[in-house]
Amino acid sequence: MRRKLYLIPSNVTPSTKSQLDFLSSEQYKVKNATAPNSNVEIPTSELEPDEYWIVAVDTAGNVSRPSSKITLVEGPAEWGISLKSDAQFLVDKSLTDLKFLLSSMPPEGESDYNFLDINSLIEITNGLEILRVGNYVEGQYCFDVIDMVGRHVANVVISMTGDAVDWMDGSTSQGIVISPKDDLHGDVYLNFSLWSGSEEIVEHLPVTFTN
Repeated sequence: MRRKLYLIPSNVTPSTKSQLDFLSSEQYKVKNATAPNSNVEIPTSELEPDEYWIVAVDTAGNVSRPSSKITLVEGPAEWGISLKSDAQFLVDKSLTDLKFLLSSMPPEGESDYNFLDINSLIEITNGLEILRVGNYVEGQYCFDVIDMVGRHVANVVISMTGDAVDWMDGSTSQGIVISPKDDLHGDVYLNFSLWSGSEEIVEHLPVTFTN
């Protein structure tokens, strides 16, 4: 006997098919069962995390008793890292002893560094949540990534490509000092590698030279 299976919120106890029809499409999912005791997959990606159960409706419109409760929980959110639309790293080749400080905080007191705010260069997300780059991990060339309540949730590792691999000094406590040199061949990029567990996502910011 062909039946329809309805996955509905557990606070709903319909006794007729017409009562089921009053539910909005955002509240339930329905699937046809072609044979008794067969396996049926019911999609749940568009449902809110909550408790649900399943009722069956046969061809005569009879509604079964609800199944045991099924708890839907939110799965792991998708991580993301992207360059901000106005992100840029400009190097004036006419200046000597030019040094940049890549950090989440501006340098304290008077400084010879040009401040590169890492949070103005990249955006990190976990699902719909926008995260922030926090403290620098001294000597490790990486920064903590923190959520809205200040918890450490990931790391972003900094590197450079091309002839600029020796531009960086990560030994300071404030952040990464970048000292551009003019003996370059080819393109240069500042790289941001987001590490969340075992997953790595990389963004590349090109270095633009001006005279």
